[in-house]
Amino acid sequence: APRPPAQPPAEPEPPAPRPQPVPLPEGGLDLVTVCGNWERVHEELRRVDHMPVSGILRGAQIVDFSDGTLVLGFCAEFHHGRIENSYKELVEDALGCTFGTPVHVECRLFGSQQELDAACHVPEVMVEAPAEPPSAGPPETAEPGLPAEPDTAAPPQPAPPDAAPADETPPEAVAPTVAAEPEQAPAPVQPPGTAPVAEPEPEQPLSQEQAVAQTLRLFEGSTEIADDDENDDGDDAEET
Repeated sequence: APRPPAQPPAEPEPPAPRPQPVPLPEGGLDLVTVCGNWERVHEELRRVDHMPVSGILRGAQIVDFSDGTLVLGFCAEFHHGRIENSYKELVEDALGCTFGTPVHVECRLFGSQQELDAACHVPEVMVEAPAEPPSAGPPETAEPGLPAEPDTAAPPQPAPPDAAPADETPPEAVAPTVAAEPEQAPAPVQPPGTAPVAEPEPEQPLSQEQAVAQTLRLFEGSTEIADDDENDDGDDAEET
């Protein structure tokens, strides 16, 4: 069977349009403007599909800016080497597109974070203050000057302490538990025309004297039977 024609590779999507440069102050680009718009430099790198460069640049810290030169400090030798030897031109292009003016990048490697912090000349950038919580005063009315309407809703009434919950059953409404009586055997059916059969009287237990007398009678009877057996054996022997 003929093979279907191979589809041409998809064309890469064009990058997003370049944003407008950051407005510069009257004296030109300065350190405060660079620090306040540093995140836009990362956005420009991601816009032109250089996200790995933006990730490596996260390991840099702004040290100083003067006469169009931006000094970046590094504590990791890997980040310093990648920006200095491979991606410095990409970072400078992103800076030029962000601020609309050429910017040169100088990379410096520091031995520790303390040394890097001591060398920084970055001023404290004003941070937007968080919104203040609303005051606990009376609620504002729809029209100024009018008193607020009082709350006429009746407060909930507490339940009396002696009232029983609705889902509980009073003790007198619970029926007592009665043990089931054992079933009795049905009485035998007598055929018609016959006298009813008298029920046998229950046997009375023997007293101690009656039990002794009955035992003696049984013993005497067993003795008489043994004597009779011996007499029969003697008669048989005489006949022989």
